Amino acid sequence: MIEISKIKKLTLEITSYCNLQCPQCARFTADGFLTNSLSTSHLSLDVFRQGVELEKCTQLQEVEFQGEHGDCMMHPQLLDYLHLLTDVRKVILVTNGSIGNPKYFRQLADFKNLKIVFSIDGLEDTNHIYRINSRFDKIIKNATSFIDAGGEAEWKYLIFKHNQHQVEKAKELSKKIGFRKFFSKPTARNFFGTGTWPVMIEGVYSHNIEIADAINPAKKSNIIASTKEKYIEPKCSWIEKDNALYVNHRGHVLPCCMTSGTTWGQSMSDRLFRKIIGNIDNIDLHHNSLEKILQGEFYTQRLKNSWESQKTAHHLCVSNCT
Repeated sequence: MIEISKIKKLTLEITSYCNLQCPQCARFTADGFLTNSLSTSHLSLDVFRQGVELEKCTQLQEVEFQGEHGDCMMHPQLLDYLHLLTDVRKVILVTNGSIGNPKYFRQLADFKNLKIVFSIDGLEDTNHIYRINSRFDKIIKNATSFIDAGGEAEWKYLIFKHNQHQVEKAKELSKKIGFRKFFSKPTARNFFGTGTWPVMIEGVYSHNIEIADAINPAKKSNIIASTKEKYIEPKCSWIEKDNALYVNHRGHVLPCCMTSGTTWGQSMSDRLFRKIIGNIDNIDLHHNSLEKILQGEFYTQRLKNSWESQKTAHHLCVSNCT
């Protein structure tokens, strides 16, 4: 389906460690406990370097550090990763911004192909409502240090009801500090399927979060229902359109971020995707090179064959790539 020489983008989840406890994060259960099946670990630089063989990725244009289960700033070898990728045209690092210190962020500004996207969902009185355990003052100091040292930064703002009134004020602050871009979007992430959901931290109720006024709670269910009327074979946008792949913290090479936790999660959905994969070792950089993985049964046959009918297609592929 995809040759190593044609890969244009890699998204890397190099760690499952994070300093925050954001509700609805894939690291946590609805009750706010760390997911039992999640092993906190880092993807070592040696495994990545030896497995991916960057010299064979002749069309690689972009590498993005963004994880479903961790913040790349927690990785002890992050600077070494960035040194390894200095010949890649664009490297993007997505972080909550509250890890590290201004000195470290000044070091990051030395990488001229690097852009940092700071996920900041509000101002001093609201960012911590979703980004639990974050410190707004520390984030701004880190971002300012990076920008003042010549780094390119963007501000990504998820809109909830509690911060929807601050979007313009945050945008103005971003301009004042020197962010190149500010972008915001309403989010309906929700375990409960309603407009309001309780935030639980290790089984103890903390507070409620409400989705933004711009979001219709029924919208997502309406879209899903419409796919049942007529089956449309998925077309994997990551592989077939963007020539992109995702590598999770365990070294598993996957089609996209939506499938990140399927190789170790215990839900029925995860188990069904593992049935499509077959032997997990066959897509693991600890056991195979990237080139061998792409030549293996999962990428040449099993994934594509699973799309042939609604009975065998995984719902992640159907809901995201039809």
